[in-house]
Amino acid sequence: MNRKKIIIEFFKFLESKFEYAILHHTKEIFKTSKDIDFIVGCRHKKDYINCVKQFTDQFSNLEVLNIYDIDNKIYRVDLLFFGKENIELIELDCCILQQGEDLLRINSKKLLRNRIQVEIDGEMFYKISNNDEYKYYVSKKAFKKEKIEDHIEFLKQVNSKKTDTE
Repeated sequence: MNRKKIIIEFFKFLESKFEYAILHHTKEIFKTSKDIDFIVGCRHKKDYINCVKQFTDQFSNLEVLNIYDIDNKIYRVDLLFFGKENIELIELDCCILQQGEDLLRINSKKLLRNRIQVEIDGEMFYKISNNDEYKYYVSKKAFKKEKIEDHIEFLKQVNSKKTDTE
């Protein structure tokens, strides 16, 4: 089992319990330097955490290292994967069902309702719609006080109509 396979299996398992949608940078979810931001259709932290633990309990080389709150109804779970030659950290940043109760004012119900299926490296995943991704990403970068100009290439990939400067 490797990082890619764990992530694939995690989202398959998650979908068997709750709807989910990856929030952005879907093409980078297998990279070791990236966390994975997503929303999940459950109402309570304990239900999400139990789901993650049920998943990790299936593997002798995978464990939950840390669980902590990032914001209201947004949690990070660090998974530790023991490979044949290395130890890897998989950072899962999850927003459970809410309607604007966090600092970014995420409406996860709406985002899940509009989710779409995409292929990533030959596997199918759910992500938020391109229009929702564009709005969410701009809001997130504005909240973090980052220059939006630094992210134009990514935004063009998500919605070229809104970023066309010609």
